[in-house]
Amino acid sequence: MKTPTPSVIWDRVIGATGGVGALLILAMPFLIAWGVFRRYVLNSPVLYVEEYTGYMLVGAAFLGLAYGLKNKIHISIDILVNRLPPKATRWLKVAAIAASLPFTGVLIWSSWRLVRETFVLGTKSISVYRTPLYPLFALMALGFTLLGVQVLLELIQSTREK
Repeated sequence: MKTPTPSVIWDRVIGATGGVGALLILAMPFLIAWGVFRRYVLNSPVLYVEEYTGYMLVGAAFLGLAYGLKNKIHISIDILVNRLPPKATRWLKVAAIAASLPFTGVLIWSSWRLVRETFVLGTKSISVYRTPLYPLFALMALGFTLLGVQVLLELIQSTREK
């Protein structure tokens, strides 16, 4: 069996995190429907539905960041860029990606710091369930880290394009 290349491994990681994000989004309506059923049919409301669907949405959003960048599905406003000559468009793309690196670096550093702080302090949600918050922040930090790697790969790829 052939050993997968780093590119193939990265594609699998990004695909997996994007897939987990998609599964979280698909699971949300079922959790909401369960909450509606319990509240209006069984007259026994569950308090965790709103809190945990919010966590699922946050997890899906952050886990999908790198997937979205890799697959070019993030929102982009390119009405002016498309009117530029190809060479100018290419260099503008390189400049935009390069400009996002420091910002992404700050997000990565800050989010992992937040994970550490919430873990050490034992920070929990204010709900009745007192859910520990560090796993949610870890999803955020993981998403930013994967995004940072993908931004770096996009920069390398865009500088090699002719």
